[in-house]
Amino acid sequence: MNFGMKRVALILLAATLVLGWFATPAQAVWHAFLDEHFNKDQQNPNLAWPWFTDMRNGLRWHWNPWAPHFRYEPERTDYCWGIQDYIYCNRVTPQVDIKQSLWCAYTNRNNVQQPRWPEDEEYMPRQNAWVWWGPVDLTDAVAAAVSFWVYLDLDNYARDSLSCVAVSDPGLLTLNGRDFFDNVPVGKSFSFSRENDWYWNVFYLDSLILAGNDDPEERVSVLGEEEVYIAFVWQSDNIEIAGRGAFLDDVVFSWDDGLFDLVPIETYLGYEINEDSVSWGDVWPDEGDEIQFRLDFKCIGVEETPEFNVNLVVNDTILYSEQLTVMGDDDEVYTIIADTVWTVPYGDHLVRWEIDTPVDEGGSVEEGIEDNNVSEFEFTVIYNPSPGFDILAPFAELDTLETQDLYIDYAISDTLEDEEFRVFFYWTTDTTDITYDPELIWDVVENYGWIGRNFEAVRGEGRYTWQAEEYAAALDSGTVFWTVGIATDGYPNNNTISVSPGQYVYIPPNSVDNDDNYSQPNNFGLTSAYPNPFNDAVNIQYSTSKSGHINLSVFDMTGRRITELVNGNMSSGNYNVTWHPKDASAGVYLVRLDSNSESDFRKVIYMP
Repeated sequence: MNFGMKRVALILLAATLVLGWFATPAQAVWHAFLDEHFNKDQQNPNLAWPWFTDMRNGLRWHWNPWAPHFRYEPERTDYCWGIQDYIYCNRVTPQVDIKQSLWCAYTNRNNVQQPRWPEDEEYMPRQNAWVWWGPVDLTDAVAAAVSFWVYLDLDNYARDSLSCVAVSDPGLLTLNGRDFFDNVPVGKSFSFSRENDWYWNVFYLDSLILAGNDDPEERVSVLGEEEVYIAFVWQSDNIEIAGRGAFLDDVVFSWDDGLFDLVPIETYLGYEINEDSVSWGDVWPDEGDEIQFRLDFKCIGVEETPEFNVNLVVNDTILYSEQLTVMGDDDEVYTIIADTVWTVPYGDHLVRWEIDTPVDEGGSVEEGIEDNNVSEFEFTVIYNPSPGFDILAPFAELDTLETQDLYIDYAISDTLEDEEFRVFFYWTTDTTDITYDPELIWDVVENYGWIGRNFEAVRGEGRYTWQAEEYAAALDSGTVFWTVGIATDGYPNNNTISVSPGQYVYIPPNSVDNDDNYSQPNNFGLTSAYPNPFNDAVNIQYSTSKSGHINLSVFDMTGRRITELVNGNMSSGNYNVTWHPKDASAGVYLVRLDSNSESDFRKVIYMP
């Protein structure tokens, strides 16, 4: 039998999405073509700019790809965009280890081993530099956007500018002069510094402008085109120079397919409390538990989805299935609860939720991302019941502990071939809240004291010795207590708790009379109790050699005070008190005498 439940976080399938970068147009499923932080190693020749960021589809950055234009021929310097260190990058980014950005005039294109830096010398006048990326296919895009961070150090009197463009015809990038601005769709343009700090920008590829025309009715779109390029164009138009030019970082080019996306969030296991309620959590089930399954998921996108199937598969068997239609909402969390109760057997188990199954033969629900519709986890339940464990002593209702060591006898049994066990022993004066959960003992330190920590035991009977000097420091004189043990075979949840059948009372050395197995302190103590056993009344005699406060009380074997016979200041001398039990039941009682500095005890047996 398993006692308690081990808390285990279930590791579930998580979906990573490119979402939430852009506020408009309609939010749906965004995909990233490019996410560039310009973290290239300038000391590595293979990574030094200009570089090719080749991917499996061959997409890469390019620089000044065609014949130069807007060049100042007498002092022509053929240069391009390139990487520089982070001296002008004041923005704190999540990529704390990336300390580079893109500069409009890094080096001569044909002399990459001699880079120019903004702090060394300024960019050249009447120059032009391109950096462009693509092509990508926007045939299925309902929206596309480019976001980036920019830092500008320039003055408008020099007629310097930065243009961010998108084209579907690469030939447009070769145009000169006015033809360029009249025909190339521009997303953003800058011709002055802005607070000399980094700031974020975004432009959408369905609302580009031509020749500075900002009329919304005449915007240009490249959505639906098979080849689309994005480019950053730097122009130094005047013979004069101003500042250090333009810097770029964290360029993101993404698109929206207009579809929705079903995304599993988390799977829960439910344990039935009664026929009307279920407790949901992330606890690991035990053999024989009756549980239900729940899946939380999101539908990223807009509008209503087509009808889709939901399947819950447990160990290759469909346990539950239904068809759903939901509204796309980036924030809404939907919940599916399988109404089938599953009884957990021992063995290996695989739980799998599928929320993208075909709804018709040969058809399926189309989504923006098709490989993130499954949530599954595995767990194992081993048939391994808790070991049998019993504390065998003391058998008597109350045994007295004086100077001898405390011997705790116990027995361990087990139905399987476990070879080693761990045993923990405690003492406690209250067993009211002891259940089958050892955490109640481990967590409530004030009610339970350590006897032995974490020692190894074997099958069969055994004995543990709690030495007198250890419990003398832990227990007060006259403490009545049980011993409590916990045994485990090391497997999660396999713990067995046992409480001793009898109790101990701790009597300090030299505290009672030898005639009755007690030693008596000089001139203080209980001198006699007669008759003992008694059936009507018991005469209790005691003496004290000093004047002071005296308390004489009777306790039962649980430590509960039955009556208080004497409580006050008394002079030295010999005294006699008679106790007449009224509503007390037959049994063993403890008479306790206390002064300001001393105590004495005596057992009496009431047999009416």
